[in-house]
Formats: sequence, C-alpha cells, structure tokens
Amino acid sequence: VEMNILDSVRTIVEGVSDPFNPYIVWTVTPDKYPINSQEIYFIALLTSMFLYVTLSLLTSKKPFNMDRMLHRGKYHREGVKYEQTSWSLKTFLPRLMGIDSQYTKWDKVLAWSIFIYYAVYCFGSFVIIVIWNMIDPWPNGWWANWFLIYNIIIAGIIGIISTIWFTIGGTWDLMRLFRRLEAKETNLQDDGRVVGHVSAEDIEMVEKIDKVKIENK
Repeated sequence: VEMNILDSVRTIVEGVSDPFNPYIVWTVTPDKYPINSQEIYFIALLTSMFLYVTLSLLTSKKPFNMDRMLHRGKYHREGVKYEQTSWSLKTFLPRLMGIDSQYTKWDKVLAWSIFIYYAVYCFGSFVIIVIWNMIDPWPNGWWANWFLIYNIIIAGIIGIISTIWFTIGGTWDLMRLFRRLEAKETNLQDDGRVVGHVSAEDIEMVEKIDKVKIENK
C-alpha cells in the first residue's frame, strides 16, 4: 500500500515539475522531500494571494463604507480632514503603495525605503540572478557566498537599523500615547459594541452626517 501511495505521489509531483525542467526538478524518493524551501515559499505566496482575492470577491456582497469605519472624509472627528488623493501619473505609485495625506514625513521615508528595498534590491537581484544562471550557472561556492551576504550580512544590518529605529520611535510614540490618554475625554458609549456596522461611540456622529436612524437593538 505504501509503495502504491509513493508511486501516485511521484506521478503527480514529477508530472507537475516536468514542464519546467531543468529549472525545476522534483524527484520523489522514499527518504527525501522533493520541494525545497524557496519553492514552498513561492507556492504558499501564490496560494495566499489567490485565496485572498477569490474569497474577498465571493464574500463581498455589497460595498462597505470604509471612510466611515476609518473616520475619513466627511466622517473625520479630529485633526486635519482626510481627503482622498485623485489618481494621476504623479500619484499613481504612492496611491498604489497606500501612501496618502495621513502619512507624516518619516512615515513616507520608511514606506519608500521598504518599497525600494523589496522592489529594486530583492526583486531586481532575483531577476538578475535568474537571467545570469540561465546563461552561465553559478557554482555551489557562489551560491554559498550569496546566501551569506543576503541572509546574514544584509539581514543583520537591516535588523540593527530596525532595532534602533523602532526603539527610539517606539519610546517616543509611547510617551505621546500616555500624554494623549491623559488628556482624552472618556466617551461612555465607547464600550466595544457595534450597532448596524457602526461603532457605538460613532452612532450619534453618523446619524447626524447621514441623517439615517441606526436602530440600537
């Protein structure tokens, strides 16, 4: 029975990889897993993206008022009124990344740094290495040096910078949080309840803006 299962698995797994040979070679043996960690990561990434988009489309039966939930636009409660940026050639990339008027200068620096790191360095190096190895495959020693640089040296540098950044920023934000909590006026309706898809503390504001009575059952 075990051999029959192994033969079935071998037929399926090796059949999937055959069209991509010699770049992807999955060989099923009784003592070795045929798929490496990078391939599993790629498959999991594609599967997650597919499920996220598909389930979102299947379960979203009607539009949801995100401005109301996030206190944007006419639903803003304090500070500067949030206005959604219109699409244009200049704003296309920032909007695609989610950068808007709510981002501070340092928020934008951090967002752009992460984008450049992943889009230019990670993806760019991936493309270059793939093309390079298609033309002239690397020896094993080169791969060892690459993983040392990419997974240890660069990751270590980023870890040190991130630790310093978040330690200083987190301490500063924590102090600001305590000051704001001390000055905040308590809203007795803010008890975690949601009525008609509206937070209980926002009912009065939403009724005033939308002129629609929300039934509190």
